[in-house]
Amino acid sequence: MKIQSILSLMLIAGALGQKEGKPERCVDDALTKYDDVNKREALCNGSSDRYRLGINEYRRFALWDDDKMVELFAKQGDDLSIHEESGGKRVSLTLTDKYDDVVWQIKCSGLDGGSAKLQVRDSSSSTVRFRQGSTDLWTVDRYGDDDINQSYCEYDT
Repeated sequence: MKIQSILSLMLIAGALGQKEGKPERCVDDALTKYDDVNKREALCNGSSDRYRLGINEYRRFALWDDDKMVELFAKQGDDLSIHEESGGKRVSLTLTDKYDDVVWQIKCSGLDGGSAKLQVRDSSSSTVRFRQGSTDLWTVDRYGDDDINQSYCEYDT
């Protein structure tokens, strides 16, 4: 009886852990308004692909360090994209679900203008960096701690 209980618990724990599985496909190391990241895809840092920001098959939008999920930003995501308005004076980083409803979003306004970019790098201070020109809008360190530039941006979900 005890062995069956232990095996059942191990199966449950294994199934729960699968939801943390990283996205397997690296599409690039950066995202601009012309691209998007879909389910099972990630932005990865260069040649090592150690850090991945993306959406896994269970629709978790998160940051992974190798095979370990270090920060979960949102659930039920299917598409991550950047939107720019008024020549880049307003930008947003938006995660939508399969019905195009916004699941998670960062909106920024009052910017100088230009193109925004989301990048994944092998850096301890800012592994993930959403920026416009030299202005950091949102950063995430390798431990998953994020920082939003409150002078321009806010979470809108």
